Amino acid sequence: MIRLLLSILGLVLAASGALLLLEGTFHFGVVFSLGLGLLLLVAALAWGALSRWSAASAPRRWFWRGSWGLASVWGVSVLALFAMPIPHGLAAAVPTDTPRAVIVLGAGSARCEPSPVLQGRLDTAAEAARRWPSALIVLSGGRNHFHNVACTEAQVMQQALVAQGVDASRLVQEDRSANTTENLAYSARLLGERGITPDQPLAVVTSEFHGARALRLAEHQGFTHLAFVAAPTPIRYRYHLWLREYFASAWSWVSGEG
Repeated sequence: MIRLLLSILGLVLAASGALLLLEGTFHFGVVFSLGLGLLLLVAALAWGALSRWSAASAPRRWFWRGSWGLASVWGVSVLALFAMPIPHGLAAAVPTDTPRAVIVLGAGSARCEPSPVLQGRLDTAAEAARRWPSALIVLSGGRNHFHNVACTEAQVMQQALVAQGVDASRLVQEDRSANTTENLAYSARLLGERGITPDQPLAVVTSEFHGARALRLAEHQGFTHLAFVAAPTPIRYRYHLWLREYFASAWSWVSGEG
């Protein structure tokens, strides 16, 4: 029974990771899923030999049981993260005042067009632009060096929002950032050049899985009145991204970023 469960889980994880890699989706969650799936498949194939090895001595038995215990605790913590109910859309944003600006965080544009995850953020950003017509819209995302494309994510985001009817004069491109910390830092500089400071009412648009860490990083950088507008994530990408976010949040905590 254990061998069967390991085989099924390993196959699902490895296949889902491999399919996303083949379509050009590359991030830690995808690679980790593929690697973990392959590891579980190997464990299933070698289950008999592993069982004999662990039964050969008391220290091995303790090591074996401890390893599975730690793996079980980690698995439960990941499932708990996946099960957390997180609202998305403008209902998730509760600003006390109308935001002076809305910061839209990038999420991938490998072929100079929005990824499905980024498209969800842009659709939500367009709603926010209509709700707050006086707010400046900062589009935050630099060049994708992994895919070696000529465009910046900010350029792709601007084209998409203009196509949805957002006035280009409201849009500001932040085209240098490569991660969430830089998204927020460089956006704050651009806003400061326009007389908008982090202690004023602002909003950030990002995916629902990313919001908690983005808000912690923003608070660490001095943002004090930031409303979170959560965009939905397509289900085929959701769990790999949440897995990546699990480790990214742990790293942010350990490194003291937020």
